[in-house]
Amino acid sequence: MMQRQIMILMLAGALGFGVDAFSADPALLVLGAEDKVVYGEPVSFSVPSVHGYTYKVLLNGQPVPTDITNLVARADYHEISVSRTNILTGAVTNRLVRFIVRGHGRGDTENGLPTWTPYPVVNSSSAELAGCHLDIVVPEAYPGDLEPPVVVWVKNDEDEVIRVNAILDVAGQTQVQLRRGVGSGFLNPNHAVGRLTLPLRIPGLETNIVLDAEQGTEWTPCAGLLAGEVVWGAGARIAVTNNVTVQQGSRLVINEGAVVRLSRGVNITNHGQILISGTSRRPVVFTPEKWSEPWGGFFCDAVGSEMVANGAVFLRSGAGQSGYPGHRHEQPLFFLDNHARVFLTNCAALHLAGQFFHSNDRGLPYAEFTMVRCLIQRCTTGGEFNGCSLRFLESAFIEVPVADGDYGPVADSDYDGFYLNAGVHELRDSLIGWVKDDCIDAGSGGGPATVTVSNCWIEAAYHEGCAWSGGNRVITNEHLVVINCGQGIECGWSSGDSTTPDVFANDCLVVGNAIGTRFGDNYTWNYYGLLRATNCLFIHNYRDVWGMTWNNWLYGVNSRNGSNAMVVEGNILTRSDPHHPNNQLWQPDRDAWRLTHWMSTSPTAPVGVAIVSWANVLHMTNLLEGVPVGLSSFTTIPVSVECQFEDSDGHLLASIPLSFAQGETLKRLLPSGFDLREFTQIRLTLANPRNGELTGLTNVVFVGSVPPTEVCVAVTTNLIPAHRLTEGTFLVLSSPATVPVTVDYVYDSSGEVLQSGTVEFAPCETLQRLFLTNVEWSSYPEIRLTVGNPVNAVLVGFTNITFTNPPPAMYIATEGNQNTLGQLAQGIQIALTQPAAPGVSVDFGITGNRGVITNGTLTFPVGASSQTISIPEPETTAHDIILLSLSNSRVYPISGQSEIWFVRVLTEPTAQLVAFNSVWRYLDTGGSPGLDWRNPEYDDSSWPVGAAQLGFGDTPRDEATLINRVGTNGQNTITFYFRKEFFVPNPALFTNLDLELLRDDGGVVYLNGTEVYRSPTLPRPPAVVSANTLANAQGSSAPPDNTVDKADLSPEILRAGTNLVAVEIHQYSSDSSDISFDLALTGQPAPAPQAPVIYSGTFDGRFVVAWSGQDCLLLESTNLNAATWGIVTNRSPFVVRPSTDKQFFKLERVSR
Repeated sequence: MMQRQIMILMLAGALGFGVDAFSADPALLVLGAEDKVVYGEPVSFSVPSVHGYTYKVLLNGQPVPTDITNLVARADYHEISVSRTNILTGAVTNRLVRFIVRGHGRGDTENGLPTWTPYPVVNSSSAELAGCHLDIVVPEAYPGDLEPPVVVWVKNDEDEVIRVNAILDVAGQTQVQLRRGVGSGFLNPNHAVGRLTLPLRIPGLETNIVLDAEQGTEWTPCAGLLAGEVVWGAGARIAVTNNVTVQQGSRLVINEGAVVRLSRGVNITNHGQILISGTSRRPVVFTPEKWSEPWGGFFCDAVGSEMVANGAVFLRSGAGQSGYPGHRHEQPLFFLDNHARVFLTNCAALHLAGQFFHSNDRGLPYAEFTMVRCLIQRCTTGGEFNGCSLRFLESAFIEVPVADGDYGPVADSDYDGFYLNAGVHELRDSLIGWVKDDCIDAGSGGGPATVTVSNCWIEAAYHEGCAWSGGNRVITNEHLVVINCGQGIECGWSSGDSTTPDVFANDCLVVGNAIGTRFGDNYTWNYYGLLRATNCLFIHNYRDVWGMTWNNWLYGVNSRNGSNAMVVEGNILTRSDPHHPNNQLWQPDRDAWRLTHWMSTSPTAPVGVAIVSWANVLHMTNLLEGVPVGLSSFTTIPVSVECQFEDSDGHLLASIPLSFAQGETLKRLLPSGFDLREFTQIRLTLANPRNGELTGLTNVVFVGSVPPTEVCVAVTTNLIPAHRLTEGTFLVLSSPATVPVTVDYVYDSSGEVLQSGTVEFAPCETLQRLFLTNVEWSSYPEIRLTVGNPVNAVLVGFTNITFTNPPPAMYIATEGNQNTLGQLAQGIQIALTQPAAPGVSVDFGITGNRGVITNGTLTFPVGASSQTISIPEPETTAHDIILLSLSNSRVYPISGQSEIWFVRVLTEPTAQLVAFNSVWRYLDTGGSPGLDWRNPEYDDSSWPVGAAQLGFGDTPRDEATLINRVGTNGQNTITFYFRKEFFVPNPALFTNLDLELLRDDGGVVYLNGTEVYRSPTLPRPPAVVSANTLANAQGSSAPPDNTVDKADLSPEILRAGTNLVAVEIHQYSSDSSDISFDLALTGQPAPAPQAPVIYSGTFDGRFVVAWSGQDCLLLESTNLNAATWGIVTNRSPFVVRPSTDKQFFKLERVSR
């Protein structure tokens, strides 16, 4: 029998038990961070080391220690790369963990990106403004009880807009920020009357305007239908008290200098033609009666509707704050339908309470909307151009909704500039910037769309400067400047079957952004597009070029066919990029001349310099992140400025030069030269610029304190295998210091000094690595590292570390001495403290309470770290207690316990039929599975599997499994399907079932093919619910996220044995941004616990008892009728001690 069992061991691959030869090396673990996961908070990870290996751990390419906890707090995409080498065999094991830390309060629109907030404007120097003049649009006469608008353009002698920033001072009463050559504001805030002369000044330039502030203005009322030709004459004062409609075939003419005052919510509907003729000094102004009560807007919604305006200013429209279509729902100034046309020249739309524009797509011919030399400033969005071609020429669109530095609550609020869908769109010679989402967006709307953006300046987008996504999009970006944006030019997510979006960038300067150009987006959607970029400068961005997509976590790959989706060649980059080798590197001295191509100011003019912070009082810890200092523009000449640090008494602590190479627009200044811990207030002041002029914020105060700096050796034990000396020993600081930190060290062996010296941390460094050089570590039985004498830091942790070779040993790598029979089937690991030398082996025996099962010899291949012993579950069915024991080890001794017990544990009956967070099969293709999918017999083997919660789009992420938003048809999926089997031994135990359905937005639940519940957001029975049914039965707004429906169900539908629960989850609308699903099903009442079963057996002459329950106590007494029994143990099994006295034992269940 024994010989036969040895043969069985040798043939384990065929018969099922024995050694798992594929587990020779222990698992390479990375604790605290999982691959391809998005985290909404900082990540703390560690890489536990195993004896017999050397390690190389890189975090984003930089070495970090093993074993200790490494904190990753910066919002970004991160990679942990671990390489482990077996010191005997040289075998290398690698592991890559990719993950995202999302910024606090940011949504999935920023997955994988650093937290980005646009920096404030830096005003231009007087040299940049030299030779400019002001083009001013302002009424020469205006009602004195209203504030007249003023629009100012900064131009050169060729009448071209100069991309400069400046503060426009109006008579010492009002200051207007001009952004890249344009801005607007309001005059006469004190409502003076009479003839007013108002000086307008920017540095180096002053001009006067004359304003007639009217007293006692007489208004002509107007409301209702306008038929024929209606003329509002020059200088008219029209009070529109109710809605006005220009009838089809009729025309409204408004002449220069007219002021149209509109009551709250009043709309002008144009079914005919509106002609507006204003001038720069006599514009036609549309204004609300009260600023706090906006008027409505223009509805151009009839076939043949047309509006032609020159010299008009539209103020404060958008009374309706909800109910309008699009990504945002406020009322637009212009609403177009039925192929209407609007042409605006020399106009302005200022301080709108709602959107600027929206159109409905009626197919070809497209509606038309043209703007020439116009300004849009402050609205909730430029709106969606659906079936309408936009021409935006020599114009500007700034501030959506306002450039105030408050970006906290707007992570994904669709404060976009233009949203371009179906149409042929042209944007040329224009400025778009300072938006709290994307400057130009295209995606979630119908196509096709052809877009040309040429000779435009794109600045200060919270997210993308140019966000090109969706189906049937062909985009050309040429001769652009994209600066100070989250991402510059993006080729984003796709829909449909074609290679779209097709994005081409040529002759662009993309500088000073978080990401320069990007293929992919921040969602788990499809990416079928193509990004081509050539002859561009992608310089001084956090990442010049980027191509990660989160549906597959691959770089620059078409997610349909795996082809290369990025052709980025013939450009200039700041740093070499292995993904894009066919580009040159930026060399400031060699390449600075190239910048003149995009400059409208003198290339050698000194530029503005300022601290670019939205606040001038900050906490002291902000200093350690670096103080941002910016320039008014990129320039062809180097710029420098002195940064002076003073204490609260004005004493100079340090003066640090800060230099900008050609092309740089932003630098972060780190403090040094003084110990920040000694101060509670520090002032930073800029001084003595070279090739620059101080034009903005020049001093910032930092208050508070910083924590003390501690230094330690980055180890978790002071006994380390000597072979790990080759990795180096890490020393870390708990926080950055602003002065050098030093620590002395000595390596010695038995008093012999092998190496000594000092480790120095430069200011703001936090990690150093110490190597023992020119010493053969294997020649010494042990080597000791001693650290001490810290300067400018407190030494904590181990100060002495001994590097030695631990004695080799083998051990049972399982906690405790008792496990279940199922664990034996899964395998028990026998591990080594060092990789196996030749001849390492151990005998083992496996015995059950009904006899011997098998025995044999476990042999370790050279270099192996572990082996696994396992027995298939059928081989254990005859036994209730099994003992695995080790003996007769060779080469390496046995360390610790040499045996381990396994006991049969019975599963308690449970009332939890389906638990939250269970694993489900799901269908997310966008198609309908028919009707049979809800029945138990349906074959769902092709459906993917994932743990709940299942869904997408929640912020912070709460989904365990992300499913696809876009189906295989390229459209957003409306209905998702889920199936799960569960086992019920005896349905008669239950009187009712409790259902909990977590759904967003509505669901239908089926048990064994029968509908048992339907969410109130779906049509009520007997209405049929299909794959296209929307969960909008409860009104005009989507239900709250992660709503949990509860219901009582009858158990009569349950079967004894396998049952099926099937669920379909429906979206509120086709453009819903998220979906959530989870479900729990519980039987009532809960079954009573079953009595434990007692087992026994004799092993090597030892009598052993065990029991099936896990909540029992074994008690003993010498008297069967004793009132008090002593507790023996709560762990099974128990080896009964031999005794000459009579002993009684009893098993008692612990109350739950």
